[in-house]
Amino acid sequence: MTLLLRGLTCSPSRSGVPGGLPNSSADWDAIAEVPARALFTTGRGVDPSALGAIPANVHVEAFVPQRDVLPRVNAVVCHGGSGTVLGALAAGVPLVVAPIGADQPHNAQRIAAVGAGLAVPNPGPSMLRAAIER
Repeated sequence: MTLLLRGLTCSPSRSGVPGGLPNSSADWDAIAEVPARALFTTGRGVDPSALGAIPANVHVEAFVPQRDVLPRVNAVVCHGGSGTVLGALAAGVPLVVAPIGADQPHNAQRIAAVGAGLAVPNPGPSMLRAAIER
């Protein structure tokens, strides 16, 4: 299995506000235990050293065009932003969506309702891992 991870976290950031980067070993443990290769895109301007110890099954890049990656992945794990959701839907790739704000909760609900993926609001690492493995 190959995954695209888009700015995902399942733990509050150090400031106590949900953020876009894995920020605890539990976040990475959730991915490390999945029998899959994963590409984690951080967005430009993020220092990979801020991510801590990255599991062996995860490759980190600042940016990779979705059109180049989506045909090669089995699932997309993301917060449910419109760009990632539309790209995954257009490519026919299922989503695991852990929304944190804006349009993401609505997008997650619709994705689950139409069977295009799973919505996992406020997931802990074990819940996120279970959703990915499903």
